[in-house]
Amino acid sequence: IGENFDEGSLSSQKLRKLLKDEVRPPLAAHLTGFADINYAMKTAAVSAVERAELVAAPLLVIVLLLVLGSPIAAVMPLFLGGCVALGGGGLLDLINRFVTPLEIPAISVGSAMALALGVDYSLLLVARFRRELAAGADVREASEIALARAGRTVMFAGGVLVVVMTTAMLATPAAVLKSATAGVLVATGLSLIGARVALPALLRWAGRDINRYQVVSPGAESGRWSALALTILRRPAIAAVAVLAIMAALATPALGLVTGPPDPRVLPKD
Repeated sequence: IGENFDEGSLSSQKLRKLLKDEVRPPLAAHLTGFADINYAMKTAAVSAVERAELVAAPLLVIVLLLVLGSPIAAVMPLFLGGCVALGGGGLLDLINRFVTPLEIPAISVGSAMALALGVDYSLLLVARFRRELAAGADVREASEIALARAGRTVMFAGGVLVVVMTTAMLATPAAVLKSATAGVLVATGLSLIGARVALPALLRWAGRDINRYQVVSPGAESGRWSALALTILRRPAIAAVAVLAIMAALATPALGLVTGPPDPRVLPKD
């Protein structure tokens, strides 16, 4: 069915082009059908993911710069997250073409998780690497310690997620949910490979230059976050209420989401 469906989507695009080229006023040609609409929804989903990544990237740079204090250190997690997102999209396309048909959530969920996990896992290694450098370790030793200790945390976190998503994929009968879990599995696997294989090499290549152009000195940066944490601990109830209120306000757009399987209503008006 997947193969015939893909062929139908391709044929609908050829037919659409033919109608556009051949039909002239006063006649007007309109094309619809399951294959044509599904192709449009997949195209719209890919376009939405690309726009979301373009919006998220500069915001992530700002947040990482505030946390790490160095532009080189801040770019590394974002670079890995972007590579995971791009590689995950390619791998999902191969799965869709040659293994099993995937639904739209594989693209959207997979892209979001790729960016999140790629940044998250690499952030642990970058922070540990810089901490070891500050403690007096040389570049090689710092990268090895970061891989051994922060890398173990990354593998544990990723392993738990892989087990949970694999169980969910086997337990759910819905193709939409299977596709979403496939996207998460691909993102998790590539994030683990990137954090364990590619990032240590990047850290060693960057060396002590990772702290170049430091906006905030490492000592001041550490003291700032420590002071903030201690301030919060003095008033835990107030801090909890304030953080939950901010999160609730940021989450209010989710109230307008229409959940369920994709349908033509997700397409733009035009």
